[in-house]
Amino acid sequence: MGLICIPIVTLTDLQDGVARARGLMALGLLPPYVLRPLLLIVGLGAAHLYGLPVNARLAVAAAILASLGAAIVQTLLLRHRLQRELAPGPRRYALAFWFRTALPFWLIVACDLTLQNADVLVISSYLAPAEVGMYFAAAKTMSLVLFIPYAVASAMANRIAALDARGEEAGLRAAVADAANWIFWPSLVAGAAILAVAKTMLGLFDPRFQVAYPVMLILAVGLLLRAAFGPADLVLNMRGQGAASALLLVLSALLSVALSAALVPGFALGWGRDGNKPWPPRRRSRQLRPCQTPAQP
Repeated sequence: MGLICIPIVTLTDLQDGVARARGLMALGLLPPYVLRPLLLIVGLGAAHLYGLPVNARLAVAAAILASLGAAIVQTLLLRHRLQRELAPGPRRYALAFWFRTALPFWLIVACDLTLQNADVLVISSYLAPAEVGMYFAAAKTMSLVLFIPYAVASAMANRIAALDARGEEAGLRAAVADAANWIFWPSLVAGAAILAVAKTMLGLFDPRFQVAYPVMLILAVGLLLRAAFGPADLVLNMRGQGAASALLLVLSALLSVALSAALVPGFALGWGRDGNKPWPPRRRSRQLRPCQTPAQP
């Protein structure tokens, strides 16, 4: 059932890029990031009120309907807007050029997903599920800071591309400097605000989750270092240097996986006060089936 969402979300992402490239920020971002979650919440809430079992299958079905609804609204609005701005003309297909242009960005997205999930996958090999959950909660709570560079990139991408296309070097430098300031300083404020209430936020999951607070401190340092470099990847992508950006992300993803595999076994098992682990490490053992009895010696 989940696979049904893939073409729907793909269409939404494509139209998101088309709308943002033409400066239609609300049309690009509101349907996938506001309307779709709202439709999902309303659908699940209505199912619960009608007494339907709210399980994984129903949740996926609601996600399909929510994604389809958001895609339809975005398609109709974008089509109406483009028909007013663009005159009808002949259709041309440049598949080879499209693949050459899209391949670096596919690598960028793949490596970005690797950077976001490699740590959890490696940690899950050494810690019990409860401890992995603690780390996941801390990491995802701290990653709220990433909304700031994403928002700045969404707002500045088409401006940087237009300035580069017109050859306005002075304006391009000013735009990049503005984007860097809008990324770093709000990220610093947001990171400090999240750390100030981090233990309370972790306690909402479970009071024992507060042992993961040091993880958030380390992640905050990394996120601020990333913010200090400003929109470097955005500038590369918007100036036709997608291959260089993809190469850097490939190297970063490989380094992240290698460092996680090398450092997690030695440092991940020391959680808790006085070296005591809040939960015992997961022990690998052969589980017996319900009707299976151990073989007699």
